[in-house]
Amino acid sequence: MSGKGVVYSFVIVRNPVHPAIREKEQLPYNISLIELEEQEGLRICSNILAISPEDIYIDMPVQVTFMPTVDEPMWCYRCSCHQIRI
Repeated sequence: MSGKGVVYSFVIVRNPVHPAIREKEQLPYNISLIELEEQEGLRICSNILAISPEDIYIDMPVQVTFMPTVDEPMWCYRCSCHQIRI
């Protein structure tokens, strides 16, 4: 798999929904549904890193990336476009 995809849908979470998410710097965050390039209709739930909530849009191209954690790397996505849509 290439790890490439597009944003199919997303939601911005502004209020903590779990006690582990209490720190202000963790909010807001996005939960995004990514449609993978390899097959139409093949979608995974993830989040998009290093982007402001207002800059996320439907059909935005994204690329998988791996974030180190204590146990094992966690996959997330980053915008793969060179400019932000206006």
